[in-house]
Amino acid sequence: GASSSDAASSSGADLNSGISGWLLSSAQRLFDVSTDDVLQRLRLVLVPYPPPPDNGAKEDLRNRPDFYGPFWVATTAVLFLAATGNFARLVETGDHQNFKADYSLVSLAAAMVYGCLIAVPLIARASLFIS
Repeated sequence: GASSSDAASSSGADLNSGISGWLLSSAQRLFDVSTDDVLQRLRLVLVPYPPPPDNGAKEDLRNRPDFYGPFWVATTAVLFLAATGNFARLVETGDHQNFKADYSLVSLAAAMVYGCLIAVPLIARASLFIS
């Protein structure tokens, strides 16, 4: 009883220590957003002018970036590209009865979009580092 719970708690402590614990704690703050945060970000994007009377919300959101926004924008782009690619094939073939969707377009679109999502910042960082 007690020895098994002690072993479990010590393995959990080992898991949260070191590099993995540091990565988990630093990544956790980037995914810590609420519905209100998302709504504020959408309002700032959709209605940027005139600026809000209190600049505090804008500064608060800039000081607390999140990774959900870029992830969901990229995921939406992947699904949109795959769907429109299949729709274009459907219109091109004209044979609606025997049409089979090409689901490999999802993996192709994911490779392109997520590749750009990762590669562009890495290339920009590397070019700034080299110059």
